Amino acid sequence: MTHAGRADEAIPLLQKSDELDPQEMACQTLAAIFGTKGQQEESERYWRRATELDPDRIDFWSKLEVVLFGRGKLKEADEARAHVYFLEDLYQN
Repeated sequence: MTHAGRADEAIPLLQKSDELDPQEMACQTLAAIFGTKGQQEESERYWRRATELDPDRIDFWSKLEVVLFGRGKLKEADEARAHVYFLEDLYQN
């Protein structure tokens, strides 16, 4: 079975995990899988969820910015990048 086939099989299980126990952060894996598959709308949805569940995680905001930029949502991408800079400044001080 290919890597893509395994990812397709994992999606429903990860979605159920995300639904039952969001703190396990299956949403970040889902966001990455959907991004790899070129399903940017779904990837955005799960990166947004990740930033809601863990708003202090710079990596989540950075990945959300990339997806937003790729989808042409430039204002929202700028806002996500500004949040990345805010968090970086916060952690450096």
